Amino acid sequence: MVRTELIKKHITMKELLKFYDINKVENYCKKCENYMKIWSCPSHEFDPYEYLSKYTTVELYALKLYLPPNISKDEVLELFQKERRMFSDKLMSLEDKSEALIAGNCYQCEVCERAYNRPCILKNKMRYSLESLGLNVSDITSDLMDIELIWSKNDIPEYLVTVGALMK
Repeated sequence: MVRTELIKKHITMKELLKFYDINKVENYCKKCENYMKIWSCPSHEFDPYEYLSKYTTVELYALKLYLPPNISKDEVLELFQKERRMFSDKLMSLEDKSEALIAGNCYQCEVCERAYNRPCILKNKMRYSLESLGLNVSDITSDLMDIELIWSKNDIPEYLVTVGALMK
């Protein structure tokens, strides 16, 4: 069983926008297999800065997943995807005159309509992530939430982190 810790921080949108770097973050996104293939992922048909700027306050949420010993890499990936989706579903359930930014790409459809150059069929359920809107999540977690992200290609880290927000 995985142990989790939820960290929450209330900030202004002005504070969050200090971490906006669309060029740097989108260059990371371009290396991902989902780039331009899922509607929640860049590049967007709107200005992400303007999209974010219409909100005034932000509730940041980080879910820290402490991994059990002797877990395999396949089990880590499966566990992380399951927890990320539950975390994102929970954020969306908290929307009340606010909009959730989920952790990672949208997962509402098995295959996104963007792959066929068609509009999103679940626009009311599709949500963007902090990254997809040009926000540097590793700097946000370290500078605002006192969480250092652990990057490891070979070893299984002590914990994983997934981040989302409610914009009001």
